[in-house]
Amino acid sequence: MNHDHQDAACPYCMGTKNKAGARTKSLINFCTIFTAAVVIQLLHMVEHVAQVIQKFALGREEAHGLIGMFDFEWVHFGYNAALIITLYLLMFRCSRLLRAKGTALFYIFGAGVALQSYHMVEHIIKIGQHIQTGEQGTLGFIGNFVNPVWFHFWINLIVLALVVIPFFGLKAYKCAPAK
Repeated sequence: MNHDHQDAACPYCMGTKNKAGARTKSLINFCTIFTAAVVIQLLHMVEHVAQVIQKFALGREEAHGLIGMFDFEWVHFGYNAALIITLYLLMFRCSRLLRAKGTALFYIFGAGVALQSYHMVEHIIKIGQHIQTGEQGTLGFIGNFVNPVWFHFWINLIVLALVVIPFFGLKAYKCAPAK
């Protein structure tokens, strides 16, 4: 299917049905939302790569990434909350499309949503610890057992992979931006 259009009848364009049953245009289409989620997660992953390099290759005690001035618990919490909301929106809005294009894509995307949901729980725990102690860079739960820099690197990389696979499998990158 060619997706160089903005068509309310196209399942990728996320139109909704009106009372007569006809599909109407959505302000933001499926591909725009999916592309934004992938690009933002890619950029977020670059930050985690930078942190790993700073901490383990350069031997820095503090590893704040490329834009360290924003390395605060509330920023991480807000980012992860925005990502999980976007992923849930895609999952609920597009679950039939994901299944229709291949059950494997549906389950791969679902695994990404589930893992990011757990990641969000980690950040909820970290916010609670931050509120109690006032410290930045709290450990969360898993950080008590494994290095938190490596944990967040790997969980973000796996979520990225589980979102990118369906993105390319559905050819979501071929849609035109919403008008």
